[in-house]
Amino acid sequence: MCVSMLDFKLSRKQDPAFIHFWLFTTRAVSSDNPSIQALQGLFQKYISYGEMKKDYLAIDFLKIVQECVLLNFFTTHEEV
Repeated sequence: MCVSMLDFKLSRKQDPAFIHFWLFTTRAVSSDNPSIQALQGLFQKYISYGEMKKDYLAIDFLKIVQECVLLNFFTTHEEV
């Protein structure tokens, strides 16, 4: 449910509250959670949108990327 809500809200605009919620959700999920693939799909979709318009959003997004690396979202060293 969290991933669906994040997908809906983040596709509309870059809202700082939902970037923080995304970071919280990513930190709360363990690597053996069955919904990890939905979270990974959200990350792949959002990264394709391109740039961050505000610096503070980019910093939070880099924290999300760090959590994704810790959750082994990336299969190869080149993806990291």
